[in-house]
Amino acid sequence: MAAAELREARTQSILAAPDLVVRTGFMAGGGRVTVASSAAQGASVVSLRADRPPAPGRAFQLWTIGTGNPVSVGELIPAGEASAVQIVNGVPGNAVFAVSEEPAGGSAQPTNVLVKVQLT
Repeated sequence: MAAAELREARTQSILAAPDLVVRTGFMAGGGRVTVASSAAQGASVVSLRADRPPAPGRAFQLWTIGTGNPVSVGELIPAGEASAVQIVNGVPGNAVFAVSEEPAGGSAQPTNVLVKVQLT
């Protein structure tokens, strides 16, 4: 319970930041990803609402892309689920967020990118 309350408080802090930037991208296959980011908070809130869940044995994986290679933020939605909200700390400048569909457990690099959301 305490962890959920801390997560909610952190989410509200990011969303209330005066420098908040909000961007939305639409997923191939249906759905959308919204990224609300605050440089002052050093974090983003990523919300994914897919029109369909990943297929059995698959998952939606979240990535950040700065000036280098994509960095996995982890499995965002496992098979059978169609929405998630995740806090991402330490977002690089000029970041791009991407969601890909990968084998369950994730991939080392994105293979089937469904959407990219650029913050700037």
